[in-house]
Amino acid sequence: MKKMLLMRKFLLFTLFLTKISLAQKADSANAAIIVFDSLEYNFGTVTQGTVLDHDFHFTNRGKEPLVVTNAGTYTTSDVASYTQEPIRPGARGVIHYKFDTGGKINAQDKVIVVYSNAVNGNVILHTKGNVIAPPVVQPVITPPVVRPAIPKPLLKFDTTTFDFGSVVRGAYLCHEYHFMNNGTDTLIITEVHGSSNADFAEYPKEPILPGKSGIIKYYYTTANCYGLVAKTCTVQSNSVN
Repeated sequence: MKKMLLMRKFLLFTLFLTKISLAQKADSANAAIIVFDSLEYNFGTVTQGTVLDHDFHFTNRGKEPLVVTNAGTYTTSDVASYTQEPIRPGARGVIHYKFDTGGKINAQDKVIVVYSNAVNGNVILHTKGNVIAPPVVQPVITPPVVRPAIPKPLLKFDTTTFDFGSVVRGAYLCHEYHFMNNGTDTLIITEVHGSSNADFAEYPKEPILPGKSGIIKYYYTTANCYGLVAKTCTVQSNSVN
């Protein structure tokens, strides 16, 4: 009698478990199923600092609404957003992924984990590619501004000294000082005067063009002079020197 009761309880328990299993299978058959068009995106080779955007599209292949609860990344340089509202059977959703390559270099493999109520569990997405260093920017060297030279006259004498040797006191002397305008503008001599009132000079009154020459004749007397004598002749002009 006891054995029959135990057998009956065992059969009832087995039947209960079978009903649970069939119910779970029925639920699984009706559950949401998330299927992505692609689980991987390869962005190729980009320069460091490039900001990448990519959309991972998926479809709910199940019979119940699909709800995405999170799309997690592992670094602050990448961010994922996703369709918030429930996705009906047969409808599509998207995981939008943004990756900033600033500070990254060489091969990259970024992972996004998509959490949802799908019966096929969480899905892992990959974003791969290569990041190269930006080219070295050569400094722009601005050439100095070459300003045109301002035309200027330049008075150049063949010699500025003359030794008249030994002469008798009271002698009247004359010496010619030859010069040239070595500048780029017209030379104008405005005045020539000697070291005493008894001395005087003749000089060109007309302008001297660049490359042209002229003569200053200096006259002086040795009256009241004895011994070593030094006379000076001062030339005033618009020359730069």
